[in-house]
Amino acid sequence: MRGIGGKAAIFAGISGCCVQQNIENAKAYLDLGVDVIASVLPYYYALAPDQMTRYYEQLAEAIPRLMVYNIPATTHMSIPLEVIRKLSDHPNICGLKDSERDAQRMEMCVEMFREREDFSYFLGYAALSAAALRLGADGIVPSTGNFVPEMFRQLYDFAAAKKFDECERLQAETNEIAQLYQAGRTLGQSLAALKTMMSCAGLCEPNVLPPLANLTAAERQAVVRATKQIMKL
Repeated sequence: MRGIGGKAAIFAGISGCCVQQNIENAKAYLDLGVDVIASVLPYYYALAPDQMTRYYEQLAEAIPRLMVYNIPATTHMSIPLEVIRKLSDHPNICGLKDSERDAQRMEMCVEMFREREDFSYFLGYAALSAAALRLGADGIVPSTGNFVPEMFRQLYDFAAAKKFDECERLQAETNEIAQLYQAGRTLGQSLAALKTMMSCAGLCEPNVLPPLANLTAAERQAVVRATKQIMKL
């Protein structure tokens, strides 16, 4: 992988309901130097397992490094494990990012792919990060990591060193941080709060694109105040 100075791989996500457009977008990203393409399911129609399989196979026929991305919160579909198991044998499909909030499913995924050097399992549900790494997951993709990446890097390093008490401590701390932007909000609403928190750290602007909406002035003030307490500003 080319990555960033040879130190990190670059992933780009694609989404949409047109297979050909998704393929064209993926190729454009690859031409720019992206290493891996992650794709959610087309979300307009509910898909049967065989249709899910065919979708990813069609992408993989055109994309050399593809990651399956399961996120029922946005697609309103869960990709069955038997579908993922079949897709994992395709030479161009290199892994799964699973954001389904299901501890039992996470454990089954880790067990299924633990010995696979050609297929990686990344957990996309931040609250189970420590548990997944303790069981042997290849990596984590926590949304709260956009605000406190150093904490999740420490959590990962502690897991690698088998310092699981430290992992659980960091898990509890990051869970509390997550509540600042998630509690009482839908996923779409939480993104505006998360970006507001990130703006306090100089990481981005506190804005989201329509149809999502920015926080109201009062909401933003409350989030900024709570964020500054965390950052001890």
